[in-house]
Amino acid sequence: MGLYKTEDTVSIKIPAHLIENLKKESKQRRISVEKIIEQTLQDREDFLFAEKQVKDIKSGKSKLISQAVIQAKLGL
Repeated sequence: MGLYKTEDTVSIKIPAHLIENLKKESKQRRISVEKIIEQTLQDREDFLFAEKQVKDIKSGKSKLISQAVIQAKLGL
């Protein structure tokens, strides 16, 4: 998934109805089943990261900075 990094191969068993759904989506989107699975896993990783950020903000571990403050600091 990353740039210039060798990729590992993983074999998994997927129910037939999900395979059919993946094939249909692959045809509609004109991308490989492998790419759909890769994108889905990346989306999940992004979701988990965002979920952690929200938790950190709610707990006070992280703070939000307004766009106006950022722009002022950057002189925009």
